[in-house]
Amino acid sequence: MTIDAVATRARVARATVYRYFMSKDHLLAEVSVAWGAEIVQVLVADPPRGARVGVRVGEVFARVIEIASQDRKLAASVLEAATSSDPAVSGDDQQRQLAGLVGAYLDIAVGDEDLPDRDTVGTILGHVLLSVLLQLTSGRVTAARAAADVRAAAALVIGA
Repeated sequence: MTIDAVATRARVARATVYRYFMSKDHLLAEVSVAWGAEIVQVLVADPPRGARVGVRVGEVFARVIEIASQDRKLAASVLEAATSSDPAVSGDDQQRQLAGLVGAYLDIAVGDEDLPDRDTVGTILGHVLLSVLLQLTSGRVTAARAAADVRAAAALVIGA
């Protein structure tokens, strides 16, 4: 993906794209927040079922993996932006929005139930999610293996 390609597809001048986005990574970071919001809507419309919180959390994160596996190029681009040192992306607001997605995924699975150390659980599972997404998009693991890993991580961190 390049800014030129985005401008061409949007049928605008390259300068117009740069008027709204400081860099390619900035654009991709905004795309990742929008894509994450779409994933949240999908999960809210069909939340995971199950008696145990750890199982539901694992299922939510596995569904995120499944969705990412359907467009690995987009997922790889989003990960590139999320890990960028570009000031437009690495600022507090952008990082808060990206971290908020993991919190939203966790909220969908946990609901109103009590989850001790919820923020810490979200941080740890967010790191696992990032890791398996990187492995998935680089072709090092299958979507099934990545989903199994996030399910196992949720079970270990929260308890099955």
